Amino acid sequence: MKININDENNIVIFLNKENIKKMDFEDKEQLEIYFRELFNTLNSDYNIKVSG
Repeated sequence: MKININDENNIVIFLNKENIKKMDFEDKEQLEIYFRELFNTLNSDYNIKVSG
């Protein structure tokens, strides 16, 4: 994963291709769980708060 912080309101997150090729993008519940865990990690490790 790579994070580019453009400014206070604009952050681009590049996901690892190996991780997302295993994901089923049709399963919205699994995607929600994955991204919730990802954003919680960003919050705890990098103090990046995600809203929206």
